[in-house]
Amino acid sequence: MKNQNSHFRILNLVFWITLGILALFNFPFLDKSVFNHERFAEWYERFDTTKVEIDSFFVDKDENNVSEDKEKQKEENKPSTSFKWNWKDYNGRNCSVSFTIENEEFEKAKRFRESYSSNFSEANLYDDFVKRCDKPISILSNALKSEMDKRNLSGIDRLNFVVTAIQTPPYTYIEMQNCRQGGKCKPEGCCPFILPFAVYTPTEYIFQETGDCDTKSLICYAILKKLNYNVAIIVGYTEGGKHAMLGVAGFPAEIPSYYVRHNGTIYQPWETTNFAYEFQLGNMRMWRSWRNWNVILK
Repeated sequence: MKNQNSHFRILNLVFWITLGILALFNFPFLDKSVFNHERFAEWYERFDTTKVEIDSFFVDKDENNVSEDKEKQKEENKPSTSFKWNWKDYNGRNCSVSFTIENEEFEKAKRFRESYSSNFSEANLYDDFVKRCDKPISILSNALKSEMDKRNLSGIDRLNFVVTAIQTPPYTYIEMQNCRQGGKCKPEGCCPFILPFAVYTPTEYIFQETGDCDTKSLICYAILKKLNYNVAIIVGYTEGGKHAMLGVAGFPAEIPSYYVRHNGTIYQPWETTNFAYEFQLGNMRMWRSWRNWNVILK
């Protein structure tokens, strides 16, 4: 009998404890006449003082989208320059390309060039300039590719389309010191104090359309490399002194003369300084002297 009474007391205790717990959990949902928000708040503060910021756990996806849209709008609102280049190819056909680049890309490229270490090799300098200007080069390359696709160009005609676009703006002297030639920093003029190596980055060429042999060769190289051609920067000497040109592998010379062999690959030279019918792939007959030409970047 004692055992039965003890068992009954335990069950009775469990019942009242359970009832108390249920009442506790249902307390906030009691009728308004019984439940008072202010008293509940005081009770809750005593019960648990931990405060949880719901927003830190649940982020509205729409807010993320708004933030992304604002960033996108900010990008779209950046000052930019729209370009339209017009030129003729070797067959006298009219060519053109249009594209837009943010102005800050010019400033970034210029600062990068001006802060470049004086301890460098030409190969490293050219390679770093191309990498730093990847975005503008990509924009220009895509615009050129789109235009070539519209015209159904193939083979050497695609290379001619690109190179003649860069050849067409007249040659500009780029100097590390003051210009002996005089003139202003614009096509057919002279740009002084361009450090560290008297060469513009591809982005600077795009904005200014001014360049000498290595500046023009470099942007041709960068564009054609982006379009998956086997190209190189080649450097050597003519009767005018040290000179830089574009080298192209995988295509026969349009006007054969000299070429450069590098690790078993033949690179046909391409004079990029100016536009003329004879300045086609392979032709170096405009130079009387051709000495010590080598691939320095491929």
